[in-house]
Formats: sequence, C-alpha cells, structure tokens
Amino acid sequence: MESLDKLLSTRHTFKNFLPKNLEDNKVQKILESITNVPSCNNRYNYKVKVIKNGIEDRKLKVGLYDYVCTMSKNQVKYNDVSENLVTRSPRSYDEAIKWQQQNNLDQHINGQMLAPLVLVYYVADSDPVQLDILDIGLSCWNNIVTAQMMEVQSGFCGCFDKDFMQDFLELDGTPVVAIGFGYAKDVIDNDDKHPDNPRPKYTDLIV
Repeated sequence: MESLDKLLSTRHTFKNFLPKNLEDNKVQKILESITNVPSCNNRYNYKVKVIKNGIEDRKLKVGLYDYVCTMSKNQVKYNDVSENLVTRSPRSYDEAIKWQQQNNLDQHINGQMLAPLVLVYYVADSDPVQLDILDIGLSCWNNIVTAQMMEVQSGFCGCFDKDFMQDFLELDGTPVVAIGFGYAKDVIDNDDKHPDNPRPKYTDLIV
C-alpha cells in the first residue's frame, strides 16, 4: 500500500520530455496495459493509434504539436452559424493556418505530443457513449500507472477538435484523448503548476 501511495503521490502530468527513446520492453508493457482492465460485457469499444519515433510518426507528432493540439489565443466564433465567441481548438488545418497568419494560434502548448510514445484513444464506431468513455478512462489510468511503475512519465492531452484530429490522423473513429509517454525533462509539482487552482482534498468532494 505504501508503494502505491508513493507512486500516485509522485505522479504528475508532464509536457516536456528528453529526446530519448523508450526501451522496447517498456513500450510493450504499456501497450499490454491497454486491455488489462475491466470493460462492461467485454465491450472494449475503442481502438488506440500508436505513434512511435519513426520518421513518418515524428512528422505526425510535429503536426499535432504545431496545428492540431492547440488553441486560439483570443476568442473566435464558435462556428459559422453562431455569433457566440469562445476560445477553442482549430477545426481544420486551413483554420489553424489562418489563425497562425493572424497571430491568433497558441502553438506549442502540448509538448506531450512530441513524447517518444503517443497513444491516441478513439471510438471506432464514432458514437462514444458513457460506457465507452468510462472504459477508456480506466485503460488510460492503467497506462500511466504501468508507465509510472517503470519510471516512465506521462501527460494527457484533450486539447483538440475531434473532427480535425480524426482527419489528420486518418482514424476510423472519434478520438477521445491522447497520452504522451517518455522520460520527463523537468518536474513541476501540481501545486506549482496550478497555484490559483489547487487540487482539492478528498474531504472537499465527499458529500
């Protein structure tokens, strides 16, 4: 129990990783952890796009880092038929380039997309329901706990437009979340990362 408490208390979300590949056996353990979790009626209604460090994979990761997993610096129209203004991710490569030209693209904010190993979870039937999201959450948590036990750090990313991500990676379904794995370049404690929004105590959530 003490080992588990230590593992969970020292786990943080990382965005900057060393330029060092993960050992094959560690990558394999992380991949095996994808289905080593419960799923309602053995549904496992998700797939995982695995992006490693080959040339084509690195091109994909740079594209995610530069144009997909980004946000607008300022508020923009929610969509073409609404005047509501929001801060959101670009919905296409053309929109990302347009924002970049207007100096309105907040690039390079999700360094976990450049990690040596990136997993993108998506729902293959393009119709994610609550059970699918729960299953993916359990699998993701198993990923990062497995990685942490091997002294491999991780970082979640949900900062993307699902349709843009799907088109960019040519997925046959709706993306839900991405996770980067590697050896962290620096460590920032949760309290230092979110000084104005600290993590609550468990007693704050119990009713």
